[in-house]
Amino acid sequence: MSVNDWTSNDVTANGIRLHYRRTGGQKPVMVLAHGITDNGMCWARLAEALENSYDLILYDARGHGLSDAPEKGYTIADHTADLIGLIETLELVKPILMGHSMGGTTAAQTAAQRSDLVRALILEDPVLMALPPIENLLEHRDLFIEQFRRDLLERKQMTLEQLIEQCRREVHPNWTVREYTPWARAKLQVSPHVAETLKALPFLKDVFPNVSCPVLILRAEVDPDTAEEDQKITRKLARGKLIHLKGAGHNIRRDQFAETLHYIQEFLKDISP
Repeated sequence: MSVNDWTSNDVTANGIRLHYRRTGGQKPVMVLAHGITDNGMCWARLAEALENSYDLILYDARGHGLSDAPEKGYTIADHTADLIGLIETLELVKPILMGHSMGGTTAAQTAAQRSDLVRALILEDPVLMALPPIENLLEHRDLFIEQFRRDLLERKQMTLEQLIEQCRREVHPNWTVREYTPWARAKLQVSPHVAETLKALPFLKDVFPNVSCPVLILRAEVDPDTAEEDQKITRKLARGKLIHLKGAGHNIRRDQFAETLHYIQEFLKDISP
Protein backbone atom coordinates (compact mmCIF):
# COMPACT_ATOMS: atom_id res chain seq x y z
CA MET A 1 0.00 0.00 0.00
CA SER A 2 0.98 3.65 -0.33
CA VAL A 3 -0.01 6.81 1.53
CA ASN A 4 -2.67 7.43 -1.12
CA ASP A 5 -4.40 4.17 -0.14
CA TRP A 6 -4.85 5.15 3.49
CA THR A 7 -8.29 6.30 4.60
CA SER A 8 -8.88 9.87 5.73
CA ASN A 9 -11.62 10.62 8.23
CA ASP A 10 -12.78 12.64 11.24
CA VAL A 11 -13.95 11.59 14.67
CA THR A 12 -15.65 13.62 17.39
CA ALA A 13 -13.73 13.04 20.61
CA ASN A 14 -13.88 15.00 23.86
CA GLY A 15 -16.24 17.45 22.17
CA ILE A 16 -14.02 18.39 19.23
CA ARG A 17 -13.36 17.09 15.72
CA LEU A 18 -10.10 15.23 15.26
CA HIS A 19 -8.84 14.34 11.80
CA TYR A 20 -6.91 11.12 11.19
CA ARG A 21 -5.43 8.93 8.49
CA ARG A 22 -5.53 5.14 8.86
CA THR A 23 -3.56 2.42 7.12
CA GLY A 24 -6.23 -0.20 7.84
CA GLY A 25 -6.37 -4.00 7.77
CA GLN A 26 -7.13 -6.70 10.30
CA LYS A 27 -3.99 -6.16 12.34
CA PRO A 28 -3.04 -4.96 15.82
CA VAL A 29 -3.73 -1.24 16.13
CA MET A 30 -1.12 1.42 16.79
CA VAL A 31 -2.05 5.07 17.40
CA LEU A 32 0.60 7.68 16.66
CA ALA A 33 0.59 10.98 18.57
CA HIS A 34 2.79 13.66 17.00
CA GLY A 35 4.78 16.46 18.61
CA ILE A 36 3.84 20.12 18.89
CA THR A 37 3.55 21.94 15.50
CA ASP A 38 3.66 18.62 13.58
CA ASN A 39 0.63 16.68 12.36
CA GLY A 40 -0.34 13.06 11.79
CA MET A 41 1.23 12.84 8.36
CA CYS A 42 4.62 13.64 9.83
CA TRP A 43 4.58 9.94 10.80
CA ALA A 44 4.12 8.78 7.20
CA ARG A 45 7.60 7.36 6.63
CA LEU A 46 7.51 5.30 9.82
CA ALA A 47 3.91 4.23 9.18
CA GLU A 48 4.85 2.90 5.75
CA ALA A 49 7.57 0.81 7.36
CA LEU A 50 5.15 -0.69 9.90
CA GLU A 51 1.86 -0.97 8.00
CA ASN A 52 2.35 -4.58 6.90
CA SER A 53 2.15 -5.62 10.54
CA TYR A 54 -0.02 -2.91 12.12
CA ASP A 55 -3.15 -0.88 11.48
CA LEU A 56 -1.80 2.59 12.17
CA ILE A 57 -3.88 5.63 13.07
CA LEU A 58 -2.11 8.95 12.45
CA TYR A 59 -4.25 11.63 14.04
CA ASP A 60 -3.93 15.41 14.15
CA ALA A 61 -3.98 16.77 17.70
CA ARG A 62 -6.26 19.71 18.44
CA GLY A 63 -4.90 22.89 16.87
CA HIS A 64 -2.84 20.87 14.40
CA GLY A 65 -3.33 19.60 10.88
CA LEU A 66 -6.98 19.36 9.87
CA SER A 67 -8.41 18.99 13.39
CA ASP A 68 -10.42 21.65 15.22
CA ALA A 69 -8.46 24.50 16.78
CA PRO A 70 -10.39 25.93 19.73
CA GLU A 71 -9.06 29.11 21.32
CA LYS A 72 -8.47 27.39 24.66
CA GLY A 73 -7.87 23.90 26.01
CA TYR A 74 -4.31 22.92 25.14
CA THR A 75 -2.98 21.38 28.33
CA ILE A 76 -1.64 17.84 28.30
CA ALA A 77 -4.81 16.96 30.21
CA ASP A 78 -6.86 18.22 27.24
CA HIS A 79 -4.71 16.32 24.74
CA THR A 80 -5.00 13.21 26.91
CA ALA A 81 -8.79 13.47 27.04
CA ASP A 82 -8.80 13.82 23.25
CA LEU A 83 -6.71 10.68 22.81
CA ILE A 84 -8.86 8.69 25.23
CA GLY A 85 -11.93 9.92 23.37
CA LEU A 86 -10.46 8.87 20.02
CA ILE A 87 -9.66 5.37 21.30
CA GLU A 88 -13.10 4.92 22.79
CA THR A 89 -15.06 6.42 19.88
CA LEU A 90 -13.23 4.30 17.31
CA GLU A 91 -13.72 1.30 19.65
CA LEU A 92 -10.06 0.38 19.47
CA VAL A 93 -9.10 -2.69 21.50
CA LYS A 94 -5.93 -2.13 23.54
CA PRO A 95 -3.91 -0.24 20.92
CA ILE A 96 -0.19 0.37 21.16
CA LEU A 97 0.49 4.08 21.56
CA MET A 98 3.52 5.81 20.14
CA GLY A 99 4.15 9.48 20.78
CA HIS A 100 6.81 12.02 19.98
CA SER A 101 7.62 14.94 22.30
CA MET A 102 4.24 16.43 23.31
CA GLY A 103 2.58 13.33 21.90
CA GLY A 104 4.85 11.11 23.97
CA THR A 105 3.81 12.83 27.17
CA THR A 106 0.16 12.63 26.05
CA ALA A 107 0.50 8.91 25.38
CA ALA A 108 2.19 8.30 28.74
CA GLN A 109 -0.51 10.24 30.58
CA THR A 110 -3.18 8.25 28.73
CA ALA A 111 -1.61 4.96 29.84
CA ALA A 112 -1.31 6.27 33.41
CA GLN A 113 -4.97 7.29 33.57
CA ARG A 114 -6.48 4.41 31.60
CA SER A 115 -4.36 1.29 31.81
CA ASP A 116 -7.35 -0.68 30.48
CA LEU A 117 -7.05 1.08 27.11
CA VAL A 118 -3.34 0.71 26.33
CA ARG A 119 -1.32 -2.38 25.38
CA ALA A 120 2.13 -0.79 25.25
CA LEU A 121 3.90 2.55 24.87
CA ILE A 122 6.68 3.76 22.60
CA LEU A 123 7.92 7.22 23.59
CA GLU A 124 10.13 9.22 21.22
CA ASP A 125 11.98 11.84 23.25
CA PRO A 126 8.96 12.79 25.38
CA VAL A 127 9.05 16.29 26.87
CA LEU A 128 10.18 16.74 30.48
CA MET A 129 11.81 13.35 30.73
CA ALA A 130 14.58 14.90 32.82
CA LEU A 131 15.01 18.41 34.18
CA PRO A 132 18.50 19.60 33.10
CA PRO A 133 17.82 20.12 29.34
CA ILE A 134 14.81 22.34 30.00
CA GLU A 135 15.93 24.40 33.01
CA ASN A 136 16.07 27.62 30.99
CA LEU A 137 12.62 26.95 29.58
CA LEU A 138 11.18 26.61 33.07
CA GLU A 139 12.89 29.72 34.38
CA HIS A 140 11.82 31.89 31.43
CA ARG A 141 8.65 30.11 30.39
CA ASP A 142 6.56 33.18 29.49
CA LEU A 143 9.27 34.65 27.28
CA PHE A 144 9.85 31.29 25.65
CA ILE A 145 6.14 30.79 24.92
CA GLU A 146 5.78 34.28 23.44
CA GLN A 147 8.78 33.73 21.16
CA PHE A 148 7.42 30.32 20.24
CA ARG A 149 4.10 31.90 19.22
CA ARG A 150 5.85 34.59 17.17
CA ASP A 151 7.86 31.93 15.36
CA LEU A 152 4.65 30.06 14.52
CA LEU A 153 3.08 33.20 13.08
CA GLU A 154 6.18 34.07 11.06
CA ARG A 155 6.29 30.63 9.50
CA LYS A 156 2.61 30.81 8.61
CA GLN A 157 3.41 33.82 6.43
CA MET A 158 5.82 31.75 4.35
CA THR A 159 4.99 29.61 1.34
CA LEU A 160 5.25 25.84 1.42
CA GLU A 161 8.29 26.02 -0.84
CA GLN A 162 9.99 28.58 1.43
CA LEU A 163 9.38 26.42 4.49
CA ILE A 164 10.74 23.32 2.78
CA GLU A 165 13.87 25.23 1.85
CA GLN A 166 14.21 26.63 5.38
CA CYS A 167 13.96 23.15 6.85
CA ARG A 168 16.43 21.75 4.34
CA ARG A 169 19.04 24.47 4.75
CA GLU A 170 18.67 25.83 8.28
CA VAL A 171 16.59 23.66 10.57
CA HIS A 172 17.19 19.98 9.80
CA PRO A 173 19.70 19.61 6.95
CA ASN A 174 20.45 15.98 7.86
CA TRP A 175 16.90 14.67 7.27
CA THR A 176 15.95 12.64 4.23
CA VAL A 177 14.19 14.75 1.61
CA ARG A 178 10.78 13.13 2.09
CA GLU A 179 10.50 14.49 5.65
CA TYR A 180 10.57 18.14 4.55
CA THR A 181 7.15 18.51 2.90
CA PRO A 182 5.08 17.02 5.78
CA TRP A 183 7.06 19.14 8.26
CA ALA A 184 6.47 22.30 6.22
CA ARG A 185 2.79 21.64 5.57
CA ALA A 186 2.23 21.08 9.28
CA LYS A 187 3.75 24.47 10.06
CA LEU A 188 1.24 26.14 7.73
CA GLN A 189 -1.68 24.31 9.32
CA VAL A 190 -0.85 24.67 13.02
CA SER A 191 -2.75 27.20 15.14
CA PRO A 192 -0.80 29.70 17.29
CA HIS A 193 -3.09 28.63 20.14
CA VAL A 194 -1.00 25.46 20.57
CA ALA A 195 1.68 27.50 22.32
CA GLU A 196 -0.57 27.28 25.39
CA THR A 197 0.47 23.63 25.70
CA LEU A 198 3.86 24.76 26.99
CA LYS A 199 2.40 26.54 30.03
CA ALA A 200 1.86 23.44 32.15
CA LEU A 201 3.70 20.25 31.25
CA PRO A 202 3.75 17.29 33.65
CA PHE A 203 7.07 15.75 34.64
CA LEU A 204 7.24 12.13 33.57
CA LYS A 205 8.80 11.17 36.91
CA ASP A 206 5.34 11.85 38.34
CA VAL A 207 3.50 10.03 35.54
CA PHE A 208 5.57 6.85 35.18
CA PRO A 209 4.70 5.25 38.57
CA ASN A 210 1.11 4.93 37.32
CA VAL A 211 2.03 3.27 34.00
CA SER A 212 1.79 -0.53 34.13
CA CYS A 213 2.16 -1.55 30.47
CA PRO A 214 5.50 -2.25 28.70
CA VAL A 215 7.27 0.97 27.67
CA LEU A 216 10.09 1.67 25.21
CA ILE A 217 11.71 5.10 25.55
CA LEU A 218 13.89 6.33 22.71
CA ARG A 219 15.87 9.35 23.78
CA ALA A 220 18.20 11.78 22.11
CA GLU A 221 21.90 11.65 22.83
CA VAL A 222 22.44 13.55 26.08
CA ASP A 223 25.25 14.35 28.51
CA PRO A 224 26.19 11.71 31.15
CA ASP A 225 24.40 13.47 34.02
CA THR A 226 21.14 13.71 32.05
CA ALA A 227 21.49 10.09 30.92
CA GLU A 228 21.81 9.00 34.55
CA GLU A 229 18.74 11.03 35.49
CA ASP A 230 16.84 9.45 32.59
CA GLN A 231 17.70 6.01 33.95
CA LYS A 232 16.40 6.96 37.41
CA ILE A 233 13.13 8.14 35.93
CA THR A 234 12.79 5.03 33.75
CA ARG A 235 13.10 2.83 36.83
CA LYS A 236 9.82 4.31 38.04
CA LEU A 237 8.12 2.29 35.30
CA ALA A 238 6.93 -1.23 36.03
CA ARG A 239 8.24 -2.45 32.65
CA GLY A 240 10.38 0.20 31.02
CA LYS A 241 13.32 0.12 28.61
CA LEU A 242 15.39 3.22 27.80
CA ILE A 243 17.69 3.68 24.81
CA HIS A 244 19.74 6.77 24.02
CA LEU A 245 20.49 6.95 20.31
CA LYS A 246 23.93 8.30 19.53
CA GLY A 247 23.83 11.22 17.12
CA ALA A 248 20.08 11.73 17.47
CA GLY A 249 18.47 14.99 18.44
CA HIS A 250 14.90 15.59 19.54
CA ASN A 251 13.50 14.28 16.23
CA ILE A 252 14.91 10.81 16.76
CA ARG A 253 13.15 8.90 13.98
CA ARG A 254 14.02 11.61 11.46
CA ASP A 255 17.65 11.83 12.59
CA GLN A 256 18.27 8.08 12.95
CA PHE A 257 15.50 6.32 11.04
CA ALA A 258 17.02 2.87 10.58
CA GLU A 259 18.09 2.59 14.22
CA THR A 260 14.71 3.86 15.44
CA LEU A 261 12.83 1.32 13.33
CA HIS A 262 15.10 -1.48 14.53
CA TYR A 263 14.50 -0.74 18.21
CA ILE A 264 10.75 -0.37 17.68
CA GLN A 265 10.48 -3.69 15.86
CA GLU A 266 12.57 -5.48 18.49
CA PHE A 267 10.35 -4.10 21.24
CA LEU A 268 7.15 -5.04 19.43
CA LYS A 269 8.25 -8.68 19.05
CA ASP A 270 7.54 -9.16 22.73
CA ILE A 271 4.14 -7.43 22.74
CA SER A 272 1.26 -9.86 22.45
CA PRO A 273 -1.48 -8.86 19.95
